[in-house]
Amino acid sequence: MSLITEDGTGLASAESYLSVADADTYWANRADTTWDAATDPAKEAALRKATEYLDATFRWVGVISSTSQALGWPRSGAYDHEDRQLDNRVPSLLANATAELAREALSAELLVTVSRNDRASRVKAGSVEVEFEPGVSVQKAFDRAERMLTPIVTGRVGSSTIALVKS
Repeated sequence: MSLITEDGTGLASAESYLSVADADTYWANRADTTWDAATDPAKEAALRKATEYLDATFRWVGVISSTSQALGWPRSGAYDHEDRQLDNRVPSLLANATAELAREALSAELLVTVSRNDRASRVKAGSVEVEFEPGVSVQKAFDRAERMLTPIVTGRVGSSTIALVKS
C-alpha cells in the first residue's frame, strides 16, 4: 500500500506528515547514507511509525482543523513561538522531525511497550538517586527531533513526574 501523506487539507486517510520523496531530499541534503540504503517499503513503514510517535507523544498548539482528519495536523488557531500562523498546513519543523524519527525507526521501535514488571522505580548514580512514581514507565527520548518541535508543542502526552532523592 502506498503511503498517504497529509497535504494540509486534513485527509481522513493520511498516514504520515512527510512523503518518502521529501524524506529522501531531507537526508540527501544532510549526506546521510543510512536512510538512502533503506528500501521504499521500509521508508514508508518508518514514516508511519514516526508520525504515530509524534501524535502519540505531543500536545500541539491550536486545535485540529477537522474532526474527520486522521492526524494531529493541520490545525486551526496554531501559532509558533514567533507568532507565525501555522493554520492549514504541516509545519516544516514537524516535517523535519518526522524525517529524523523515521530514520531512527529504521533500526528501533519508537513506541515501546513496557510491562509493569519491566518498569524502573529507582535509578542511582553516586549520591543521587531518581525515584519514579509508581507505575511510570521510562520513555525513549529523541532530543534532536524533539527540540525541533519546541515552537509548536504545548506539552507531552502522559508526562511523568519524578522525584530526586539524595542519599
